[in-house]
Amino acid sequence: MSTYFGVDSFFRADTKLQPNLTLYEWVVRNQSMPKFWGRTLDGKEALTCEEISFLHEKGTKIAMIYNGAEKDSMSTEENGIDDAKNIHYMLQSIAPSLPENKAVFLLIAEDYNPSADYLIAFASILNENGHIAGFYAITDSNLHNFNHAFAQAFLKAPEIMQRCLIWAREPVMLDFEPKADKREAHTPPPNEWKPFSPSCLSRSDIAFWQYDRHKDPVYNTEDGLIDYNINLARNSDLILD
Repeated sequence: MSTYFGVDSFFRADTKLQPNLTLYEWVVRNQSMPKFWGRTLDGKEALTCEEISFLHEKGTKIAMIYNGAEKDSMSTEENGIDDAKNIHYMLQSIAPSLPENKAVFLLIAEDYNPSADYLIAFASILNENGHIAGFYAITDSNLHNFNHAFAQAFLKAPEIMQRCLIWAREPVMLDFEPKADKREAHTPPPNEWKPFSPSCLSRSDIAFWQYDRHKDPVYNTEDGLIDYNINLARNSDLILD
């Protein structure tokens, strides 16, 4: 099985750091050259046209993560429709020439509790607008309700949900490699593909696996401490070239 190394961050890849490197160069120095970079679409550090060009010049694809959903507005079908439409409008300004059938992952934070109806509506509208819906979520059922909500959505609308991609955020390195030395900057990727998955899927259906978080904290030029997460992907064709 082929896998691809990549990272995701809430910070721009071209952020200048105090060691006189960009965040991209920091990742290459401490880990490896990323085949893809997951970037958020909302907020002060949102993905820009300039950053897209920066990453593409490096030969790095972009996995888009929508972080604009609000935890108190993820319960109804209407909420899902609104967030999916908002993504479509965002992408028209960030990447107006975006080809069809590229994935956009909805960030489902630790304290979010989306309903099955929300997930179905979100995925349905994204699909109608030419995108592929994905979910960036905690997939350990002991830690989060996402797996249950996704399985319910899958039972209600399998023709919609079976097209969705899952970016699993569990387990992290110390769960499957308890003897790993966290003092080491470089984190070797797992030898086996063993992300946690919702009960309606097998782990072979998982598209991305975030196997460690908050790597190599470093200060930017404004004295802000920033970091990144490390991942493996099984299919890089669905993200932005």
